[in-house]
Amino acid sequence: MKKPKINSRLIQLGVILLLVAIVAITFCYLIYHKEEISTFWARIGKILAPLFDGLVIAFLLIPMINFFEHKFFPMFIPKNVKYKLAIKRVEAFENLATSTDKEKEKYYRKTRIRMRLTRTASIVLSLLIIAILIYGFLYSVIPQIRDSITSIISKSDSYSSNMNKLVEDFSEKHPDLAGVIEKNWNLYYDDIIAWRDNTLIPLIKNWLIDASKHVVSFFSAAWNLIIGLIISIYILASKEKFSAQAKKVFYSLLGAKAANDFIDNLRFANKKFSGFIVGKLVDSFIIGIICFLCCLLFKFDYPVLIALIIGVTNIIPFFGPIFGAVPCAILLFMINPMKALYFLLFIIALQQFDGNILGPKILGDSTGVSGFWVIISITFFGGLWGVPGMILGVPIFAVLYAIAKHFVERRLRIRKLPSDTNRYYNLERINEETGALIKHPPGYQVRRDDTKNTEMKFRNPFRKKDPSTEEEPNNEIISSDYKVKEQRDKKHSDQNE
Repeated sequence: MKKPKINSRLIQLGVILLLVAIVAITFCYLIYHKEEISTFWARIGKILAPLFDGLVIAFLLIPMINFFEHKFFPMFIPKNVKYKLAIKRVEAFENLATSTDKEKEKYYRKTRIRMRLTRTASIVLSLLIIAILIYGFLYSVIPQIRDSITSIISKSDSYSSNMNKLVEDFSEKHPDLAGVIEKNWNLYYDDIIAWRDNTLIPLIKNWLIDASKHVVSFFSAAWNLIIGLIISIYILASKEKFSAQAKKVFYSLLGAKAANDFIDNLRFANKKFSGFIVGKLVDSFIIGIICFLCCLLFKFDYPVLIALIIGVTNIIPFFGPIFGAVPCAILLFMINPMKALYFLLFIIALQQFDGNILGPKILGDSTGVSGFWVIISITFFGGLWGVPGMILGVPIFAVLYAIAKHFVERRLRIRKLPSDTNRYYNLERINEETGALIKHPPGYQVRRDDTKNTEMKFRNPFRKKDPSTEEEPNNEIISSDYKVKEQRDKKHSDQNE
């Protein structure tokens, strides 16, 4: 009895239809149960918050720990001793292939003990430095900020009188304009009072209620931060082991080639994130110190508070200086309008220094994206995740941009086309047979060829070539032969005449 033939095309079609049905059902379920799903994921995120905090703390401490392990501790070892130890370790590693199991175990045990001692000392020193910096900040900065806020509240009457004096002086100097403003004020006075009673006051009450809720969430976040600190210590102590286990999983699931590409992408993402975030923190700290010293030099009020606001908001790329300068300028304007003007000029000069001198020295080309894409990434990810999205949006987009660039360049190499962007400037078309780039001079306007059919038709790029419709090679100008192009255009215009 003959076995029935299996139609593979029908099986493929059935699998595709099944997958489409699964995707459609899942999509409908997500639409009609989005509140339940969002509540579920919010609960999961709340449970895993200490783990996320631990990962973030470990990620920020890794550069400091690597500095202690690879640069700080080796400084105390004499060069001749360091050289002899390096030779012994290399020889011991090369002799592992011919060593017995006991000798291998002895070598690995010594290596683990040495790494464990160095890692423990590095973690302790890093946490000690962070604790000293936090204590110094709380001891020196917080009292001054408290005094500044108390002074602002106590001098609120004088600020109000200053504003009234400014309004009176403006009315005396410009009576006509002041009359127009007063007329409009009387016209819309009832609407403003209604907006205050119906919108502004309920909004402030809601803010106060939310602030009371945030007090409870603050203690919860502090507790999660303590647990996250403990988790980060375990992660830092065994980061090589976790890395090895993750590589083992990747190679078991993806295979050698795909796993190599995936691990390379992870290393690239880690380089982008660590270089940008750590560099931006250092840059913002230096900008805060410079702002504090300049505020003391120019005798601006509340120098510590202003420097703290400018330094913290400087972490946000591009828009951060604007967010920090506006409230500080308003505060100074209530005291002295001229000081507010001088402060804005100082902030502009400071940001020019940061963007053109200090930032490139610290960050370098850590992102690899232009200013246009920086604005797009901050706008997009800031709309998705708020302030964290504005901070992390640039490195996330840099990674996505690099992956897309790698994919496009690989496809161009497969098609034997140039991958350098400069080769595509002033490009008119590419010869389909030879692959030569057909360019026109900069500023040259491509003319329409009236000898051909100008009706727009859809051309399938995957269709087979028809020899009868093949273009004549005389109509193509290769590279940048401008003289030949001008002669062709002149000949074409003479024929039309």
